[in-house]
Amino acid sequence: MNVIQPPLPVATEGHGPVEAQFSASYGTNNRQPNGALSIAGARGGFAFRGTASGRTSDDLNTPDYALWNSGNEAVGGSGTLGYRGSWGSIAGTLSQRNEKIELTDEDPTATPLQRIATTRGRLNLTLPVAASRLELVAGYERNRRREFEDKFTSDVALGLLSQNYTMDARFYHAPLGAVHGILGISGGHLDFDKFGEETLIPNNRTNTIGVYGFEQATVGRWDLSVGLRYDYRHLDVDEDTVIAVTAQTRHWNAVTGNLGALYRLADPVALVLNVGRGFRAPSSFDLFSNGVHEGTVAFERGNPNLNTEKSLNTDLALRVQTANVASRGGRVSESDSGLHL
Repeated sequence: MNVIQPPLPVATEGHGPVEAQFSASYGTNNRQPNGALSIAGARGGFAFRGTASGRTSDDLNTPDYALWNSGNEAVGGSGTLGYRGSWGSIAGTLSQRNEKIELTDEDPTATPLQRIATTRGRLNLTLPVAASRLELVAGYERNRRREFEDKFTSDVALGLLSQNYTMDARFYHAPLGAVHGILGISGGHLDFDKFGEETLIPNNRTNTIGVYGFEQATVGRWDLSVGLRYDYRHLDVDEDTVIAVTAQTRHWNAVTGNLGALYRLADPVALVLNVGRGFRAPSSFDLFSNGVHEGTVAFERGNPNLNTEKSLNTDLALRVQTANVASRGGRVSESDSGLHL
């Protein structure tokens, strides 16, 4: 899932209006009220946005009974502050979300629950470089999950704490004839720690780095694209005698890419072909988990012998696009400009 925030408002003639949006709803089945508020504004080169949301619900009802211990609570908020000038722009965002999720058990008298607290921070810097553009993005996420045997205890049965640091640098170069595209490098560091009475996975740390490029060109009736990426991933695992895991290191690397071609047969008809290779390294959960995870209502058992997952994807389509109708494949959806197949 890729969640893209709307751009911050821009002030005209030094001043910009303050915009506010509010929404609220109520679900009768589980008596669930929820609401959200957003306020945004700008003045000069500065702009801001603030959001707040919350919801709560009781047990879910079926025609025959109430699904015991199925309520939840969630509250969250975020703030973004940015500045735009002739030299470029900078924006920072900080958000917090707290949740309490009740977990239905086979025993209708049991009241296990999970509490999740997530903190996210993000800093974006955009700098024009002649006719090109450089974007730098730094991110931080802290996720703390605690599982409790019942709602009357403060003792943590299983606790999981992850802290994820990311950095991306993207250079959108000026067109080179008909060719335009992006060159980039991304890296990350993940710390994973467990706490509480139970054990699910060992403490571990992951470092990743990737370099990539993507180029596009239009030549006559052809639209051509090519992308190439190299990834390296290193995992350090601590010893955990409870689940019989020894201290060890793992590393993976892969080269992935994509080729695409669009040929305009005759307006508005085009033939499209894409071929791509994908890659996924196993996570610490995939490799070493060994225990009950109440959040997934399952006993999770990893496989330390897993290798990387690789895929080869192909896509061939006939596309018809006009001012009123666009088609590709066999799905139909409504849009402002008409129908999309």
